[in-house]
Amino acid sequence: MAETVYLNDGSMEVILTDKATFLERLIRERLGDDAARCFTEYLTELQEEQKYTEESAKEHEQSADGYLQMCRDACDSFRELLDLLDQPRLNRNALRTAAQNGYDDLNKNL
Repeated sequence: MAETVYLNDGSMEVILTDKATFLERLIRERLGDDAARCFTEYLTELQEEQKYTEESAKEHEQSADGYLQMCRDACDSFRELLDLLDQPRLNRNALRTAAQNGYDDLNKNL
């Protein structure tokens, strides 16, 4: 369904194309080429800013995924340490290896 825009002079415009094209045409017809160019440049700036924001958000999400995996690996290391401590006989070498592996995993991400 087409949208309509009512203007201050009492006229009405029907939006049959995408809104950016409609607004550029309307501005060009009502306010002139300079105003239309200004609008188009501003729209381009907004689109570039949106693209940058989306890329930045994607980078942050990837970084967060890496930290989440690091935390899961640390939990696995702690679980292994707890399992080794539950054994009837403590194996110091196994405990040291598990603790060192967990420490190394955390330290390499700091």
